[in-house]
Amino acid sequence: MWKFLAGLACGALLGALLTVYLRPAAQEGGGVNLIAAPAALPVQAGGATAASAPWVPGTAMPPPSAAPRAASGAEPRPKPAVAAAAVLARPADGVSQEHADLLRDAPSVDSVLKSMTELHQQLGAEARDHSWAHELETQLRQYLQRKAPAPEFEIMTVECRQTLCQLQVFGNGPESRDRWDALFRAMQQETWYAAFGGSQTSSATVNGRSVIFVFLKRKKP
Repeated sequence: MWKFLAGLACGALLGALLTVYLRPAAQEGGGVNLIAAPAALPVQAGGATAASAPWVPGTAMPPPSAAPRAASGAEPRPKPAVAAAAVLARPADGVSQEHADLLRDAPSVDSVLKSMTELHQQLGAEARDHSWAHELETQLRQYLQRKAPAPEFEIMTVECRQTLCQLQVFGNGPESRDRWDALFRAMQQETWYAAFGGSQTSSATVNGRSVIFVFLKRKKP
């Protein structure tokens, strides 16, 4: 009997030794790889993956990921245009209400010439050429004092800047508009008038008197 029990003990001991000895070999051989393969990444529209897969040592380096794209439908907003403030600079002498209404209502002559309102704005924005402006203002005032006397005419403004002169006139007689047209044609024959290269006039009858607005344009050199 004792020989039978000793044989069982030796067999159990031998089996345990074989198990311990063979376990490392199984791990070094065809055992299970403990490094898990990277999970498949979700694919976005256009074929790009949502994120780059981690690099596994011993494999080829992954290509550089594409630059992030804006969300679908999101367009960059253009910068709002800065609206330029329109500055209307008035001449120093101002404008009467009747002449302001005449400026507003005067039609454009054509597509080439500026409107009366545009000429008024241009004059208000100009710097003053003192020698030219003073000489022409003096000649205009002297001529109008002789040819357009009160009380038939009221000369409200005679002002010159750099390239323009303006005349604001009231005519108080029934024939004042016709008389103004005649004296203005005669003024164009004066020697000093050669300093001008053109003119624009607008007139109307308001409450029984004539409202006359004239711009004289400096002759270009």
